[in-house]
Amino acid sequence: MYAFIHGQVEEKYADSIVVNVNGIGYHIYTTMATLDKVKKLGETMRFYTYLYIREDTVSLFGFASREEKAMFEKLITVS
Repeated sequence: MYAFIHGQVEEKYADSIVVNVNGIGYHIYTTMATLDKVKKLGETMRFYTYLYIREDTVSLFGFASREEKAMFEKLITVS
């Protein structure tokens, strides 16, 4: 649904970030590799996203590169 989200990083946690896009804060779960690329709050970045929908949850995952997102998509197909 969302190919990417581009905006200012407002908050950074151990497993996620909040990105401000025109006043809307997107809570995005991410990897340590992507978190390491966030150098300071307030910087503008692009995150390639994957919207994960199940019966009990809706989560947004984001990655600094298309390759990292592609690897995630391969991993979630494994049972």
